[in-house]
Amino acid sequence: MPASPAMPDPVTGGPAPALARWRLLAVAFFHILLVVPYATGALSWFYWRANFPLRPALFMGVVGTMNLLLLLPLKPAISRTTLAILLFILVELLDVAFLGRCTHEEAPGPLNIIAVLFVTLSMAAGVGVLLKYDRRPILIAAAGSFLVNGLCNIAEFLGLVHMSTVPGRAAGFLEDANGSAMAISFMLAVFLRLNTRFWLKIAAIAFAFATVALTFSRSGFLCWASVVGLFVVFNFREHFRRLVMAAGICIALGVPVVGLLAAKAATSDDVELRSRVDAIFGGEGGKMKSSERLKDVSDGWNAVLDSPVIGHGMGTGTVVWRPHNQVVSTWLNLGIGAVLWYLGILVSLLGKAILRDRYCLICVVPLVLMIPFSQILVEFTAYWYAAIVAATLTSSSPFVFTLFTRRTAAPQPHLPHAYTA
Repeated sequence: MPASPAMPDPVTGGPAPALARWRLLAVAFFHILLVVPYATGALSWFYWRANFPLRPALFMGVVGTMNLLLLLPLKPAISRTTLAILLFILVELLDVAFLGRCTHEEAPGPLNIIAVLFVTLSMAAGVGVLLKYDRRPILIAAAGSFLVNGLCNIAEFLGLVHMSTVPGRAAGFLEDANGSAMAISFMLAVFLRLNTRFWLKIAAIAFAFATVALTFSRSGFLCWASVVGLFVVFNFREHFRRLVMAAGICIALGVPVVGLLAAKAATSDDVELRSRVDAIFGGEGGKMKSSERLKDVSDGWNAVLDSPVIGHGMGTGTVVWRPHNQVVSTWLNLGIGAVLWYLGILVSLLGKAILRDRYCLICVVPLVLMIPFSQILVEFTAYWYAAIVAATLTSSSPFVFTLFTRRTAAPQPHLPHAYTA
């Protein structure tokens, strides 16, 4: 893959300086090692299910610290929107660590949120450096994430492994079918935004379709459709003929996939599974809704009204109530202030993408579109990763963190020969 053009240095405004190969490889290695395990849920799954020797917190501490030590001397550029994301996670941590209002055994503990905060900070610093020098590690991290998720879904569909919490639906290491589908779609959006090879994008879209379909996730399919729809819009004029050709190929390859899924649903005794297939592939929009989910969001909203200002504490919006709505979940957790902060992040991303880089909408729109379908979006590494990439690409004046400052001698004015000693 040819090297992508480097972004201007955020300090000088000129071309970014050359980066030593060893440092670039080290940064790429640690960045990928941070993003892929967390975006796929592999690290937690192996630790809790397969006795992985390192606790996720310890792994995160070692890899994240090494990553930051390599990155800080390179002046990572972090946008204001990214700083707002980090502050949002910090508020979650403070609520758990100091207030501890939710004591449910399944509620996230301080270590879990510290891991999310530290990984998000490391990802932000990595993106801020790699977008200046070489985008390939970001592409590898995005592609690696949706490939691992997707291949796990295929293995589960074939009966080789069993990971999903819902029988009959593939979910991979994330164990939640909806989470797996959305993680694939978010990382696909990052890949489509940064990759420059058209047919490689088409291959990624086709792979994502097949593996999202195996989850039977209505919200996941909608997330994938929004990413692909924006991709078509942005490439319609420039690549119309190739889009038509790609559509024909994808339809030809997609028909067997849909047939397999329909056959599996037809032979299943699970009415919910058949309903999902009808909703996703049958064009029955009414079945995209669920009466159970409408009741869940109604119950969550009634709980919000009991404590609208400060909420009920971290975890109440995910384990006590399950509203399947990120705004209601955040309101339950932290109150109205956190909701306004969260929506402000998304509005900022939308505004900057529209004004400065419309192609970044491919990353931003799914973040907003999924709000009514999930209460755990802000716990997904893939969700914040797509947001950070979009925020960095659309930032006009990012904060630059400098660990070491090189002092240079001030240039001496050129004096005529008659005035020299």
